[in-house]
Amino acid sequence: MASAMPGLRTRSPRLPRLAALASGALVLAACSPAPTAGAQSSAEQDSTAVARVASDTGLDAAWQAEHFAGLYGQQIDWATCGGGDGFPEEYTDALSQVGVDPQRIECATVKAAMNWADPADERTVDLAIIRIPSTGDPEKSTPLFGNPGGPGVSGVEYTLGLPLNPGFSDILASYDLWGFDPRGIGASTPLSCESDTEVRAVKLAECIEANPIAHYMGTSQVARDMEMLRALSGADRLNYLGYSYGTMLGATYATLFPGNTGRMILDSAEDAQWASLSHSFGQQVAVGRAAAEMAASCPELVTSDGAPASCPFTDESGIVELKKTLDGSPLTGSDGTEFNGQSLVEFIAGSLYGSPADRADSLTLLSQATSAGQETVDALIAKAAESKAEVDIAGEIVACHSFPRTPDIQALADEVEATELPGLFKDDAQSTEDLLKDLADLSCSVLPEFGQDITTSFDASRVTTPIVVVGITGDHATAYPHAQTLTEQLGNAVLLTLEGTGHGATFSGKSSCADAAASKYLVDGVVPDAGATCSPDPAA
Repeated sequence: MASAMPGLRTRSPRLPRLAALASGALVLAACSPAPTAGAQSSAEQDSTAVARVASDTGLDAAWQAEHFAGLYGQQIDWATCGGGDGFPEEYTDALSQVGVDPQRIECATVKAAMNWADPADERTVDLAIIRIPSTGDPEKSTPLFGNPGGPGVSGVEYTLGLPLNPGFSDILASYDLWGFDPRGIGASTPLSCESDTEVRAVKLAECIEANPIAHYMGTSQVARDMEMLRALSGADRLNYLGYSYGTMLGATYATLFPGNTGRMILDSAEDAQWASLSHSFGQQVAVGRAAAEMAASCPELVTSDGAPASCPFTDESGIVELKKTLDGSPLTGSDGTEFNGQSLVEFIAGSLYGSPADRADSLTLLSQATSAGQETVDALIAKAAESKAEVDIAGEIVACHSFPRTPDIQALADEVEATELPGLFKDDAQSTEDLLKDLADLSCSVLPEFGQDITTSFDASRVTTPIVVVGITGDHATAYPHAQTLTEQLGNAVLLTLEGTGHGATFSGKSSCADAAASKYLVDGVVPDAGATCSPDPAA
């Protein structure tokens, strides 16, 4: 059976995970069950009326502000994040070292429309937001919004980590950082899903039935949340830094609200077909190939301590052999947790997001755990749990909104037939037909609104400032060709290329060239030349 597919995931966090930061408890808005797609809210409505959807570009910024004037008129009740307890000490120390006063970081909760496409629907959701003041002149600073990817990842935690990213000081001196947890995620009216089944379609259906907000978690709804936040912030235009799936949120915003789009960087980009079956298969292939390349590079890697990496394998066949060994005789933690062949696949996939030194550390730990004592095995299992690169059920529901209404099964079949599956995911006993049974997953059809987001192409031809799309040639999570396609789809955009590996090119310690280009664009408005290319730093 084909292995489970890791998700797009996010930039590697630079701070430990926190619970909800907004002061005071967030309460789920009282909601009635959501109507199915196209259902009318009243029997008296014209029988020919067609329900609008949030991806409708005709529902522009002026329309939204007019029809949801009450939400646009709300005041933000800012308070120190974390209530009276403040941040944990590690946050305080790390942020203070880069010139950020933790006492000046503020959190709040604002209301947003449950369904931005229907002004008659008075239900609302809570959005948890955060604001980090600029270290520069407060009279000159302007908001910078962003999203780390996933989907399903906290934007509040992402924003807290931004000041610690390499090369970010010039950005922080020019911008106030605004972050928010997307609806249904983190502290923003989060989903509450419990299920005893492992059947994906059933698990999704149960979660959707229990959470009305699930019907309105598509990227277009989140982009409309972001448009309201832009208005509440007082900014004339939305400046934005998004990674991975966050590039889809940025591209959606630029398509819906081109007149309000400011400077926008879309790093490690996907394109409008990101949630399709063929893209999921393509990512699986990319992860497998990147794993083989990481194995081959292991003898040259150096750990964070400066020592040569200890290699558990040096080629793809070595990965396959270790996977078979672990399937037959898993490593067992002190608490009974097993590390088997599938655990190895997930551990390797997670390791690909790290720097060369991070990769060396992971491979060395894996090598030691297969030959050392219990303590090392426990350390491996703990690290595997921490670095697991999967999208949770909230992220799956977000993706389902962008799952094509008419899945191209034949295109997937042709691609599988023409592609050699990497050894990391291959099962010699599995036929192409068996593989297709696993890959042709139509579980998203349990969501009535599946496919109502933008699924064909974006259009940012009317934005004032060209959008900067960034792609890494060896990106395992969002393949470089998708960045090229997104640049073409947007229209008024340029592509900045980093010739290297990993995920997340800018402000990640990979390339001072990429950081400088991104800084000049965000701070000074200098658009990179079309076709501009950067290389990794020698130690990256």
